[in-house]
Amino acid sequence: MITFNSLGLHVDSFFDSGHEYLMACANTNEDHEHDKYQAMISEISMYIGKIRDELVKKVDSAGVTMWDNTLMLQLSDNGGRPTYNFPMRGGKFTSLEGGVRYRAAVGGGIIPTSMRGTMNHGFFSSTDLFPTVLWSAGVDTSAMLL
Repeated sequence: MITFNSLGLHVDSFFDSGHEYLMACANTNEDHEHDKYQAMISEISMYIGKIRDELVKKVDSAGVTMWDNTLMLQLSDNGGRPTYNFPMRGGKFTSLEGGVRYRAAVGGGIIPTSMRGTMNHGFFSSTDLFPTVLWSAGVDTSAMLL
């Protein structure tokens, strides 16, 4: 199991005016906070890509890569900033939808081919996480009482 906890979205002071990602994401509408956020997301995405690339390189004697047996979950800790959370009301530190709702992504070679690249607009709860991880490890959860 690999855990990648990025503080990138919580340390915007690291992104000064000369940072390479900030320079690449700069736009012309004077919304520098949005530029900073976009730069942070871009950098995190780059690191996730590097992790994936390394997992693809590791191949066992049967020709199976580590990526083939990987379930990658990308989650958030809470909602977004209230000023950048449209159309939801509220944000971090609120119990409004903007403070508790966020997007999540699931990837990895273990995902069935028919599910790759699809989008689910349903609800997800952190209580769904444990059974999902068990399933990916091949544990039969049918007899478990929750």
